[in-house]
This record gives sequence, structure tokens and C-alpha cells, in this order.
Amino acid sequence: MKPAHLFRAGAGCAATLALLAALPAAAQSSVTVYGVFDLAIAQRQLAGQEAVRNVDSGLMETSHIGFRGSEDLGQGLKANFDLSSFIRLDAGEATRGIPGEAFWSRAAWAGLSGDWGSLRLGRVSTANFIATMRFNPFGPAAGLNPTFLHTYIGSAAQPMTTGSGATDSAWSNSLSYASPNVAGFVLGLQAAPSEGGTAGRRVGASLSYGAPGQPLAAMLTYDRTEHATLSFPLAIPTLPGAVPPFTGTDFATWQLGVSWDVGAAKLFGQVADTQIDGSRAGPPPAAKTIDLRTWQLGVSVPLGAGALLASAARTERDLNFSGLGATDQSRTTISVGYDYNLSKRTDVYAVAMGDRVTDLDSGTTLALGLRHRF
Repeated sequence: MKPAHLFRAGAGCAATLALLAALPAAAQSSVTVYGVFDLAIAQRQLAGQEAVRNVDSGLMETSHIGFRGSEDLGQGLKANFDLSSFIRLDAGEATRGIPGEAFWSRAAWAGLSGDWGSLRLGRVSTANFIATMRFNPFGPAAGLNPTFLHTYIGSAAQPMTTGSGATDSAWSNSLSYASPNVAGFVLGLQAAPSEGGTAGRRVGASLSYGAPGQPLAAMLTYDRTEHATLSFPLAIPTLPGAVPPFTGTDFATWQLGVSWDVGAAKLFGQVADTQIDGSRAGPPPAAKTIDLRTWQLGVSVPLGAGALLASAARTERDLNFSGLGATDQSRTTISVGYDYNLSKRTDVYAVAMGDRVTDLDSGTTLALGLRHRF
């Protein structure tokens, strides 16, 4: 018998499909089904962990399926929506692998757009997350992209705190605004109330540049979370003194990303800083702060029907307290791979990644995968 939560997820998806199918057909309206299916054979090993060999989903891009649509309301005004769910193809689960994750956790919003810009309400991706994907050669490769591993992909066995991952890649209950493109510049604003939960009150802003046809692009983002209750370990849980965990209450992150297409290659650079204020049982009694500084350099070189990809990221973690197994540490991750296009929508990839963390054994990841977009 299927678990009850699978019946609920299936019923929710069926109801959504029925609703979309019932929408009246009109020249002014459109609904698009889109998604990515990504599967790889991999040996995955992060620093300090055992190697795991398996068939894995979402290494080069997190698998997902979604529905987006718009309706022309006249006089340049449009109504828009997006519903999207993550998928673990290797297990047939509607999740990224996070316990209790909502079915439409990738995107769930409705809004309006016009000459004045666009407005979205619901669960919306943050500008910091978009910049993390945009300004490195591996793009949305959550399992193979060094920047992602240092910022958004948390692991209970990893001693490096991931500030952006704690606050998630999208904010629920949020209001998001993007200005029209003016001489290549776009201003973005986003805010989300806590609504009595543990996620805290959140605000964010971004300024991006990237005129069509121009080789240079850049994006500066800033977001802040206040009055949250988000806990995670500071060290490997099995080590003495690794518990109790650190509980973050206030997060502030800024990031600058740049890309420059020089023809023979495309260059990428990122620099980010996250400060986390919070508490942890034990001395010293004063408030405790974690500061994480991350940089990334990368390159994409066209080669045959694909591209050679290389990226290196380093994160340094500073603590304003000591004891209980908490120490300053650094992490360096390097990925090299080749992405070959079988068609405009399908590609195969091979990637090797090395991961090093202070005082831990190094880890090596090898992956061979297939990605299909629709």
C-alpha cells in the first residue's frame, strides 16, 4: 500500500493538472509544461565522508517539472503564474531529498507584469540563489558546482556552516518586484514576513547588469534574515564537543558575481560574505557570530559540440568563540568536467571534483550523467 503522503501528493498534482486543462483556450493565454530530468552514475565523496556509489538524480541540475503560464490583460498588462516541483528520479520522489518538503517547493507564485516591471507573490527564488547559479561555469549543478556546495548544500557530516542553505533557495510567503530593464540594469526587491514560523523575517535586494548582446554581465545581491531559529552543527556530529548545535537567529549575505565572454572562453567570478549571529550552549556567554567568506573563479571553453568547464571555490569560516569542538576552518573545492550537447535539449556530462576541509580527509567525486530539458 502506498504511504498516505504519496496519495496526497498524487491527488494534489492530479487536481492541478485538471485545473490547468480546464483553462479556456484563447489567443491571449498560454500554459507551458517544462522541466529537467537529470540522472548520473556517480561515486560521491565530500571531505571527511565515506565514498558512496549510486545512481543519483540532479547532480548537474536538480530534476524538476513545472507549469507556467500568462494571460494578456490588455494595455501591456499580463497575469503570470509558475508552479514547480522537485523530483528525485532515482527514487521517484517529489523532493530534493529534504524530509517533509512541500510538493511545490521549487516555485509557487502568481503575479502581474507590465511596462513598470513585474510583481510576484508566493514562493519565489531569491536573487542570491539566482546569482549563485548564473556566475559560475557549472550553472545549476547543485551536486558538482563548488559554489553551491559551499553555500546552499548543507550536510550534517560537514563542518562548514552553509548560511545561504539555511535560509533556502526560495522564500515562502514573499513579495518580489523586478524593475524594467533600463540601459541593461534591473533592480530587484523581495520581502517575506515570518508569519509566526522559525524562518524569520526576510528582506533582499539586487542590482544586475547584462544588456542583450553584450559580453559583460554582473549582479550584486544582499539579503537579510532576522529573528529566525535555524539550527545546524558546527562540526561532524560524532566528534567530541560537536553538540549542542549552533542556532542562527540573524543572517546577512551579500554576493557579487561577474561573467565576461571573451569569445574563445567565458570567464566567471564570485565573491560573497555571510555573517550569522546566534547562540550555542556553553562559554563564552556573549552572543556568538560566524563569518563565512567565499570566492569562486571559473571558465567555460567551447570544445567541439560541448564545453570544457572548470571551477574552484574557497570558503573561510571565522568564529568569535571557541571550545565545544568549534574552530576556524577553510574549505577548497575544485571541479573539472566536459558537457557535450547531443541536441539543443539533451546533453551528457563527465565531471571530477575534489573537496578539502581543514583537518579532514580529502574527498573525490566522479560523475557521468545525462540531462534532458523540455
